[in-house]
Amino acid sequence: MKRRKSNATPAFARGGWIAVCLVCAAACAREDRAAAEKRAESELARGELVAFAPRSATSDVELAWDLPDGWRVRVPGPRQAAAFYVQGNPRVRCHLTLLAGDGGGLAATVDRWRRESGLAPARTEDLERLSVVRFLAREARVVDIEARPEDGSERTALVGLVASDPSGSAVFELSGPRELVHAERGKFLALARSLVVRSVPPERSASLDRSPSAQRSPSETHVAREKP
Repeated sequence: MKRRKSNATPAFARGGWIAVCLVCAAACAREDRAAAEKRAESELARGELVAFAPRSATSDVELAWDLPDGWRVRVPGPRQAAAFYVQGNPRVRCHLTLLAGDGGGLAATVDRWRRESGLAPARTEDLERLSVVRFLAREARVVDIEARPEDGSERTALVGLVASDPSGSAVFELSGPRELVHAERGKFLALARSLVVRSVPPERSASLDRSPSAQRSPSETHVAREKP
């Protein structure tokens, strides 16, 4: 007696296809969520840059700088407007954060840095004695902090600039092993002085607007100025 072949898909095979479809759907959902977060960060970055742009600037602005010798640009982290590192010393990190409003103020930022370094909050008189420099068209306080680990581990240091203003605040910091941070402090301050928010050239602005995605990532709003 001949056995009749069945065209029915075995239950275990159907289950396998269902599992594959569920995995694909979950992956697509993650990609959609990541794209949405990237678009949100891009909107936030552009909005915060505008707060530091001159009044004559157009709606399309970018952050520009003169990169010090031996320094390199790296991909900014979440909420970072720009990020850098020292070539050959990846432990020396530098990044710029732009904030809406006063960002909590000078004391809050300094106390956060000191807390991360195991230090007590700064006294009001210490904050008042901090030196002042021009940074992104604002007055910024220069902060130097050294961690004092009690376990004998490597000592670290931080140099930071804090420009706190109701119209928008900027925090620029350099951190890493103490000796390396001290060695790069001058270049860090030179980089800070070179930072500027400016209008995107019309020809490049038009090409960006014609691109398939009108939402530009934060890293696409920055440009390093070539040295003469």
